[in-house]
Amino acid sequence: MPATAQPRGRDAIPDLASKIDLRWEYGLHPSGEGVFTDYDNTKVLLALKLNGFETSRRGLLKHLELHLGYYTRDFSEPDRERNLYVGIGLNLTDLLCRHGHAKTATVLNYLQLPGTYLPLTDDFNPSILMLSQKDMRWLSKNFGLQGVVVFQG
Repeated sequence: MPATAQPRGRDAIPDLASKIDLRWEYGLHPSGEGVFTDYDNTKVLLALKLNGFETSRRGLLKHLELHLGYYTRDFSEPDRERNLYVGIGLNLTDLLCRHGHAKTATVLNYLQLPGTYLPLTDDFNPSILMLSQKDMRWLSKNFGLQGVVVFQG
């Protein structure tokens, strides 16, 4: 008997694949560097597709997804900016599948189109954290964090 191909990656767990995507976004303002090394113009995000949950399959929520993303600015500078953001977006994969464009929808499981979501936080920057010296010693001891810059007020 011939061996059958086993699903890999996100398709190995279909229930998870219908709920979560890990996506890459390349922005609208390329810097002239290579596409894969232009970190100032790149975002990585986790999309939680609401239509993957039974309670959201009817009504308007099925067209939305929640995003948690990460991006940098001024990556080549010593004082680079690292940002987390939370947003709400349109579920384009579902929309395209419903209208007969399944192959294009498959690509959008991995790529995020710029301008198809609304960031709910403008500056949720994890580098601006107020921690005491005691907290910093504890983090350093228990998690091996060294060289962490902390701004104290």
